[in-house]
Amino acid sequence: MRTIQLNHALTAKTHTSSAMFLLITGALMLAGSIFYFQQISSKTQRLEADIEQLMHSKNQRPLLKVNSKEYIQARDEAVAVNAAISEIVMPWAPIFKTLEATDRADVKLMSVEPNTKKQALRMNAVAMDVDSMMRYVDDLSQQKMLTSVTLVTQQSADINGQPAVHFVVEARW
Repeated sequence: MRTIQLNHALTAKTHTSSAMFLLITGALMLAGSIFYFQQISSKTQRLEADIEQLMHSKNQRPLLKVNSKEYIQARDEAVAVNAAISEIVMPWAPIFKTLEATDRADVKLMSVEPNTKKQALRMNAVAMDVDSMMRYVDDLSQQKMLTSVTLVTQQSADINGQPAVHFVVEARW
């Protein structure tokens, strides 16, 4: 019988070098992960200590005494300022674009009175006849920005010797 000799020395070296590379890479990644975990843990502890310190400092503040007359005066001023701001912040550009879209030659818009609290417009206008007035009101009611367009009043008028209709329309935006 013949003997067979197997020599695994060459293949073992190639596997050993790649295994050693993987082992060193894994060890470095483990060391990096542990270092990162320690940094996060120390940051967490510092933040928790800061939160606790802030909670204790809030409880130890002396309460300020508020003068009720000064408080009421400041509150009234704030309400007045907020009302003025709401008047300024009114959507003027879209309102005027809507009114320009309904411009008719036979209807003249005389005045526009906004009411910001009710989000409403009151418009005074003059039309040459009742049909023109009704077409204008219909045109206003078809605008997307305006809702609940209502003809409030109408009366006959005389403009430069010609009969006309003076009317008031209210709409909400």
